[in-house]
Amino acid sequence: MVKSKIKYIVIGLVIVIIIIIATQTRSILQKYQDVANGNECGISLTNKNRIFEAETSNRFHGDGVRYKVYRFEKVDIELIISKIKKNNKWKSCPFDNAFADIVERYINNNPEYTNLLKNSKYKVPIPNIQNGYYLFVNENTSNDGYYSNFSLYILDLDTGLLYFITYDS
Repeated sequence: MVKSKIKYIVIGLVIVIIIIIATQTRSILQKYQDVANGNECGISLTNKNRIFEAETSNRFHGDGVRYKVYRFEKVDIELIISKIKKNNKWKSCPFDNAFADIVERYINNNPEYTNLLKNSKYKVPIPNIQNGYYLFVNENTSNDGYYSNFSLYILDLDTGLLYFITYDS
């Protein structure tokens, strides 16, 4: 009888330890992603105010869609703008017609994004931002217009929001 109780206690402790490790691992992975994304866009995202996050369930090799929104303070925005102006990869909003077409085709009309966001306040993945900057990173090495793997960062200066969208197929 005592052995049976000890067995259940040990099993319970093992389950608790597994849960703790799993939650800490997710937290560590999120911080790693913030560092990696910050390195890509040139803006530190570590310990920033992430106000929304959604992603499709992980698929083979991490394929799927991710959508994050960060809120920055005015002081942070001013520092970010100075970094962006030194980096010729960022472009001013609004999008030119060719890029607006890419956004509509690959993001706003993409069922994966719209399904991912349907129960959130972000119904349209990319709002029509007039005052801001964006960085489009095409992960396709040939850069021939096939956008199967990309990251998009959009900084809205009016709201202080940074939208981070990634598509990995």
